[in-house]
Amino acid sequence: MPDKDLRRQALAPGKTVSRKARERLSRQSSAANSTNNSPTGSTSNSRAPSRQPSDDEDSRSEGAYSYSSFDEYHGGVLDVGDAPAEDYSYSNLNNLIEELITRKGSTSAGRELCIARFANALQNGYRTAEVAPRLAEIQGSLLRSIKDGEVKEATLALKALTMTIITCPDNDAQIGMDKTLNNIITDSDSPLVKAAAIRTLSVQTFFGGSSEEGTMEMMEFLLEISESDGETVGALDDGKVVSAALQEWGFLATLLDEAEDITEVAMDTFVDQLESGDVSVQIAAGENIALLYEYSYTEQEEDEDLSSGEEDNDENDAIEDKTAPRMIKRYQVYRREDQLKDLLSSLANTSGRGVSKKDKKALHENFADFVNAVEYPYRGPRHSNAIDQESGQRLGSRLRIKNFGQYKVNKWWKMHRLNGLRRVLGSGWITHYEANDNISGCLHEK
Repeated sequence: MPDKDLRRQALAPGKTVSRKARERLSRQSSAANSTNNSPTGSTSNSRAPSRQPSDDEDSRSEGAYSYSSFDEYHGGVLDVGDAPAEDYSYSNLNNLIEELITRKGSTSAGRELCIARFANALQNGYRTAEVAPRLAEIQGSLLRSIKDGEVKEATLALKALTMTIITCPDNDAQIGMDKTLNNIITDSDSPLVKAAAIRTLSVQTFFGGSSEEGTMEMMEFLLEISESDGETVGALDDGKVVSAALQEWGFLATLLDEAEDITEVAMDTFVDQLESGDVSVQIAAGENIALLYEYSYTEQEEDEDLSSGEEDNDENDAIEDKTAPRMIKRYQVYRREDQLKDLLSSLANTSGRGVSKKDKKALHENFADFVNAVEYPYRGPRHSNAIDQESGQRLGSRLRIKNFGQYKVNKWWKMHRLNGLRRVLGSGWITHYEANDNISGCLHEK
């Protein structure tokens, strides 16, 4: 392929172009120049198409570009004109399950419609009574569609499988599923299928009772995808795949009690991806950086004295609730913190002509938060230093989930979990929050 075509392909919308990717392109360009002895024209960066944030509640509570419905990976194919999921009676949903399992004589279009209806039913309703008795059969049928179906059927089946896991996170029924999903991510020819499978595997790891060792292995797999710009799974510089890997790494990282041992390697990857040409990749990397900085501070122990080498937060400056525990810095997150702050600040003030208004707004809002996270890791997202006139305390986190007792998203781990749940549940996340203890519980307990 000619050098200019390589550059055009790598910088096309939807691609992630990190520093390492640009170095690869530069080497390819140099080789071509030495062979052809012809100059290469300059290349302008192009941004990935903007993702559509939800209108539901505060758009920042979804992490702007970091949050997007799982349905994005289907190109809207779930819009099948079907009745709302809540209209499915017990018997009707059981008939649908029977149709899903009985594949003999079915057509590709028929299976797609059946899987879409089933996924919608589980997304918008908590249906354990219907699903649990036939869980193994349902998962077997969906895995067959994932492995053998065309792109549309496979991505629909991945969504349906994700909803099934969230509905019935049965450990025994999921034995061996992670290996199957890993193979799909590695071997599929479709970046859409790869990205959707990353989401499903993350949910299976999170809710399926994976061991700490299994969770760490999954995170290493996702980090390898991110570090290689997707090359390790055959999706070089594909923005959807790389952003999915980054986002799900952050989602799974919230399961850890501490992150010191993995921080150095992970930070190198995330800082590198801040220079990507894909806004969703940049924001996902920034969110992970914020989470790792938050992990570096823990509460002061009752019998702990502060030594001269330790740093702590100023309770009069940072804590909105003055009765909250003091937070102590335990280790250094990144060795070149001044450079990191400069890079984050430059992204928070992006003003280039080649950046769309929506991309620019997303960068400004998110990276202002990330700068604050590096400077004050104990504050959490959307922290305000403004003083409440009545209490005399700082307002602190301004991020709330409406209609749920004004649940406060005042920690980065809460932000990651909220974003992760809403990515896969879409509009049905409120229903599951109210009815599914697995969903509501993970937002309140780390």
